[in-house]
Amino acid sequence: MQQPVVGSPILLPRAARLSGQDTYSDAVERQWQTYFATMAPMGRLLVENALFQTIREGKGLTLVHITPQLEQIENSEVLLPSGGCLGASIYCTPLRSDGRLHNLSEFIIQRELPLSLTAQKKIVDSLDIVAIQLDQANFAIANQLQSGVDYLRLGPSYLWIFNDAADYCNLSQAEWAPVRDIVLGQFNRTRTFLELCAAHGLEDLASLEFEALLSEAICNMPLLGYVYFEVLLEYVLLFQNDTMAMRYRDENEMYVWHFKQLVFDMCPFLFKGFRLSQFNPRVVDVANYLQEKAEGSLIIRGFSMAEFSRFVQYRIAHYVRYKLLADGSVSPVGTSWTDLCCSLPSLIGLLVHRELRNIPELRELYLLYKSIRATVIWTHWRTQQVLVPYSCIVPKGEVGLNPLFRDLKYKVFLAKLDGVSGTLHIDREMRVKLGVALVDSRFSIMKDTA
Repeated sequence: MQQPVVGSPILLPRAARLSGQDTYSDAVERQWQTYFATMAPMGRLLVENALFQTIREGKGLTLVHITPQLEQIENSEVLLPSGGCLGASIYCTPLRSDGRLHNLSEFIIQRELPLSLTAQKKIVDSLDIVAIQLDQANFAIANQLQSGVDYLRLGPSYLWIFNDAADYCNLSQAEWAPVRDIVLGQFNRTRTFLELCAAHGLEDLASLEFEALLSEAICNMPLLGYVYFEVLLEYVLLFQNDTMAMRYRDENEMYVWHFKQLVFDMCPFLFKGFRLSQFNPRVVDVANYLQEKAEGSLIIRGFSMAEFSRFVQYRIAHYVRYKLLADGSVSPVGTSWTDLCCSLPSLIGLLVHRELRNIPELRELYLLYKSIRATVIWTHWRTQQVLVPYSCIVPKGEVGLNPLFRDLKYKVFLAKLDGVSGTLHIDREMRVKLGVALVDSRFSIMKDTA
């Protein structure tokens, strides 16, 4: 199969600007998505994959949750959600129709959790598999069209949730000044980079200049590490075309091992806690990694370092315009807190969400913020009849479950993996219910990525 020209959609933002559409608009993103779906080797999985097909058929679905803390779950008789890229959900993957685990689950069991536990010096007896069987009756009213979660577009909601939490705690501006000062400092130190993105100027830089600016910008505004991560994820997952990736594509499943291995090879410290604020590998190092793999016919056969670098540069610029600035302009914005909240609520909300957790003196405010955030998400899901939220930047197998879905019908089982056939078998039913409170992050091995 001929390798698609990855640079093809890169002209779209520039073409839109030259034709007089001087906005960042959803239309540009739709053009990117159309390109991915029609030209990338894995693109059709964005709209047609095994999970979507199972949900459409409405015959029920089994979700797999992997945990080293089975005893605590059974003693409490509650399975609690966590706050991550899915907002407020139990982190799961779908069980395949043939009874085998999704390849993301296999990576978590074989690689990610064991190495994370070792890096964090935690000793556990075993990794157990909890299977949540959803009755087919749930799917008669489930709204899959509203189920995608893009955590990088939740900034405006995060900002007003923060304001509500601060008001409820009756905090003065002086009392929550630490988070304000951090956010303002990050904005001011990164303003040049943001202005370049907003003005379509980042695309004009030479690759080495771009890489230096990006690395500095991530150091000054760690939120941009999440953007960088998601752009690399898009590229590798959608343009991988080696034998293993194509095999899973034929089974309507996105193969994630290549990308996950790349991330941990580039940043092994992430085994100690998957905090993408620290994700900042050099673009050239990632390119060299992919080139070396391509020479062995792995990951992306026919890999082009120039096209990869160009993709990363253009896509990051678009991400910043589309998701962080949300069509906002940086240049005329004042530097006061009120100015930024009014003009750039998406960016400020995301920054507050990232930084609030890191300020010890605002611990009470953060816990209230987390609680309100979870309630808002669950209320939205219940109103929209969302049953199985999923990470929609690329549907790579990360799914959750709305614990407040109307008349939710489910059973929870302990399951065992057959080491020979690779299929999952029910061991026994568990006396466990889905909880509506967030698990304490101190007990989460795979720390929040969002």
